[in-house]
Amino acid sequence: KDIQFHPAKDSVVYIYNSSASTADQIFISTNSGVSFAGSNTIPGNNNTGTGIISVSNAEPNWVFYASKNGVWKSINEGITFAFLNNPSSSCYGFAVSDTSVNFMTYGYVDNFRSTDGGNNFSQYSWWYLFNQNTTTNNYVHADTRVAQCINGSFYIGTDGYLCKSEDNCQTWKRLNNGTGLREFYRVGVSQSKSYLNMAGSQDNGTSILSDTGWFEWNGGDGMEAVLQPLNEKWMIGSWQFGNRNRTKDGGLTRQNVKHEGKPYWDAPMLLDPNNQMTVYSFADSAYRSDEFGGNWINMGEPSFNRHILDAAIAENNSQIIFVAAYNDIERSTDGGVTFTDITNSSTNQYVSDIATDPLRDSTVIITYGHHWNYKRIFISHDLGTTWTNITYNLNKIPARAVVIDREGNIYIGAEMGVYTMPLGGSNWTLYNTDLPNVAVTELEIQQATNTLRATTWGRGLWEAPLVGKESFPAIVDIDVSEKPTDINPLQGVPMHVTSVVSYNGIVTSGFVKWSINQSIFDSIIAMTNTVDSTWKTNNPIPDQAVGTKVYFKVFAVGSNNDTTESYKFMYTVKFNPAFGLAENQKNKFQIYPNPTSDFLTIQLDKVHINVNIRVYDLSGKQVLSKTISQTDKLKLDLSHLPSGSYTIQVATDEKTEVHSVVVE
Repeated sequence: KDIQFHPAKDSVVYIYNSSASTADQIFISTNSGVSFAGSNTIPGNNNTGTGIISVSNAEPNWVFYASKNGVWKSINEGITFAFLNNPSSSCYGFAVSDTSVNFMTYGYVDNFRSTDGGNNFSQYSWWYLFNQNTTTNNYVHADTRVAQCINGSFYIGTDGYLCKSEDNCQTWKRLNNGTGLREFYRVGVSQSKSYLNMAGSQDNGTSILSDTGWFEWNGGDGMEAVLQPLNEKWMIGSWQFGNRNRTKDGGLTRQNVKHEGKPYWDAPMLLDPNNQMTVYSFADSAYRSDEFGGNWINMGEPSFNRHILDAAIAENNSQIIFVAAYNDIERSTDGGVTFTDITNSSTNQYVSDIATDPLRDSTVIITYGHHWNYKRIFISHDLGTTWTNITYNLNKIPARAVVIDREGNIYIGAEMGVYTMPLGGSNWTLYNTDLPNVAVTELEIQQATNTLRATTWGRGLWEAPLVGKESFPAIVDIDVSEKPTDINPLQGVPMHVTSVVSYNGIVTSGFVKWSINQSIFDSIIAMTNTVDSTWKTNNPIPDQAVGTKVYFKVFAVGSNNDTTESYKFMYTVKFNPAFGLAENQKNKFQIYPNPTSDFLTIQLDKVHINVNIRVYDLSGKQVLSKTISQTDKLKLDLSHLPSGSYTIQVATDEKTEVHSVVVE
């Protein structure tokens, strides 16, 4: 865990092994590491396993040892240790001055210093920016990871930056402004605005990259994020243990939308690709929200009975969901209600990621992030019933992340870099141009610009063109005339599509393919280049009945016959009070009593898996929303509403009805 050399004797080496059997001693070599002998027990260390060694030119034969349980000193080259003090902090960074053993730093979230050789310690930095003791000069970012003293100057590496003190830890200055050092866990990518990303990072919260640059949105440890594909203002970010925050104004405000359950540290969250107001979030069970983070429903629990660590939804059938916890893998074919065990028996290591083929839902890839067993990448073509090892030449590199593009190329985010191989191939190729040799934690595809996004552990967010798509047209912006919200788009309001295309050649045509209720895209609307690189549909997508799901894609064709195809977008047509009730004369659902002064009973035609109820006043404002599962009859409490006329929209998976009701 730690190595130090004697300041004056090249042959003397000190090491610390954090294994339980050796956690209360250091090991000493007097022959340049050929052999080692253990020190005496470090009294009071209590097997903590977090030890750090420090030495100083000022006293070459002295050795200092620190753990979360305190600081010790040896004056006989590490053979015996005497306890000095136990600062009130954990310790992941410890260093003694190389010019005077009186000065040392110790800490983790906050930091402490000694000016009398470790006999006493006082706190000198507070992680909280608004602490009364915090100043511009003494602030050190939270979570110290390493500390060192060189020529009398202390250096601390934290979860935020590298900083330096030239006055024995009294004041500090940052050394790396402008360098990308963020330790990202996950990123959510906008499929309509190519510039827009929401990314979560270790101890630097959730950050949003917009067209004006990065800004910090939420604190803590940032995790997974999802962005509404057609409404760039709507996003859900996370912090540790499945806490979810939602914004509907592009990050100006946030609202906690956490669900119940027991989520993992980095709990998965996914957008339903076929109903894009629906979000899945995973804890010990699968949870679903049909209101972009509102009113979560507990769908079901896998049989492995612990945190879900990884998850994936099939692109063309949202009922197919894969989940994993450590080495266990299960599949649901009913949207997360029930699960079947499909664990890969070829290895007992921990799954690190899951990805499905965007064209073939039956094809799924799993990766493993371990260092020892050389089987790390597996593929199944039968929904996980059988697995085939496709690790090939990557048999010594932990695999952290995986995605598949529409051309059939697999991309692996590894412990060092990105690798790619076609489906059916047998040799992985390094795809690392200009990318640092760094661990990749997640991969996402921004479809309209043919780019691959990669989060890294310690070097920020990166992107590269998809294989073979380097010179294709890039649809950098896609917009609709009515962005999806809780109440939009309304029936009867035209839906035009606009796009902005970047291309080195001439864009010869643009068009939209669309369809209703199925993503078959069997209708076409031409687009016209209106000004500069902007294209707009010649006609709007035709008006549809309330509850209709409309799917569309945007296409741009270049002069080299290189065609770019956007992500699959969708929206659901919402009730427009201005349309009245004429279209709903054939309603099959019964609503009574009407008028009512309190409760309203809604009798459906049969049991429905999901029922969404929305109540609107005469101005069209939504005044009540409710989601219920597995029912054919429900009661709605309207007693809190003012007297007057209202419209009630009752939407199931099969149909939507609109009824008028009077509250007395």
